[in-house]
Amino acid sequence: MSEYQDRGGWQRQVYEAVKAAGVNAEAIYARLGVPLAKVLASDYSYPHRSAKRFWELAEQISGDRDVGLHAGMQHPGYRGQVLQYLHQSSATFGEGLRRILAYQRLLSDAQTMRLELAGEEAFIALVSIVPEIDRLRHASEFMLFGFTRYFRDLTDGAFVATRLDFSCAAPENIAERERSYGCPVRYDAPENRIYFSSALLARPSANAEPELFQLHERIAAERLQRIASQDFVEGVHRQIRALLESGEARPERVAAKLGLSEVQLSSRLADSETTFVRELDAYRYQLAKQLLAQTDEPISEICYLTHFSEPSAFYRAFKRWCGQTPVQYRKRRRAQD
Repeated sequence: MSEYQDRGGWQRQVYEAVKAAGVNAEAIYARLGVPLAKVLASDYSYPHRSAKRFWELAEQISGDRDVGLHAGMQHPGYRGQVLQYLHQSSATFGEGLRRILAYQRLLSDAQTMRLELAGEEAFIALVSIVPEIDRLRHASEFMLFGFTRYFRDLTDGAFVATRLDFSCAAPENIAERERSYGCPVRYDAPENRIYFSSALLARPSANAEPELFQLHERIAAERLQRIASQDFVEGVHRQIRALLESGEARPERVAAKLGLSEVQLSSRLADSETTFVRELDAYRYQLAKQLLAQTDEPISEICYLTHFSEPSAFYRAFKRWCGQTPVQYRKRRRAQD
């Protein structure tokens, strides 16, 4: 995977909460260079590591050293997502949690969750596989507030956190946080955790519906498969990129690098509704555009770097890709810049 992604409408919820907390959310995304329309789209995915820069800007623009906490208090809750429906239609609160854990990649590639029992208590651990993200106080406080609110709403108020652990450094005003969260908090902990009574796991769901549960689980499984397909295609792209420089970006070489036969590679790509030729073309096109727009390399050199047999073949391919010749594309990009 080239870059861990967060998805599932999470960033839209962050935007709504930050804005509700009185922060100029539009200014944050403008500084990040992210169009607001993308943020509000339900299928928007963004780099997991971007959380660091986001919360830095949120604090700078708001002047609020506790912006994560205050935005968390405005969290709109998780709604309209397949995991919410899957949880609601499960037989019990605990069964719903376990289904969320099974499909957590629908939310993030990097933010992992696990459920553990500790006697009369249980806890949900929320851990990023990128350690620097777990040390972000604003991000951790916002996330734990969001999940506790979601669990409370899902159980009609029955869910009560008995303690919250944060893996970030402790702030000065612990008392304010305990009042806000309604429970004891601990900072400098090994990981982010939400503790609650284990008896809640057996609590029947008010919206349990076996047929709907099966439907929601099928949808979740299909979406998870789409993500797996995207991962595979990205892996093919990485091998194409590594092999193209030596002129060996052939299907049998890429397949061997992935531990597959050429037939298996073709089949896996077909499952992802693409082909090797299409993906090779897509990579060469992106590389050609980058070289034309960002360098002064002559066309003959770009032809060589993208491994076309001769300039005329490169010209024909590029015209087919974007409707312009390489020279026309370079001139247009230079005029725009």
